[in-house]
Amino acid sequence: MSVLGIDVSKDTLDVVWMDAQRQTQYCQVENAASGYAKLKRWLRKRPVDGVCLEATGRYSEGVAEYCAGLAGPGAASGDAGNR
Repeated sequence: MSVLGIDVSKDTLDVVWMDAQRQTQYCQVENAASGYAKLKRWLRKRPVDGVCLEATGRYSEGVAEYCAGLAGPGAASGDAGNR
C-alpha cells in the first residue's frame, strides 16, 4: 500500500509519498493547475492507494478534486482533526 500526504497552503503543496516499506519521497508544487500537472508527472511511477489531505477550505478545493481520481475505492481525504 502506498499513500500520499499533502500539506496545503495558499501558494504551495508539500507532498510526501510513502510506500509499503515506509520509504518516502517529497516534492513541492504550486497550488494551481500547473502544480497539479507537475504532481501528475511526479506520480507516474508512484502508485497511490490513499490520500491524506489537509482541509484548508478554498485553498484545498482544487487539489482535493484532482486527488479524487488518484486513490482507489474507500480512500479518504481530510485532516480528521489530526493536528
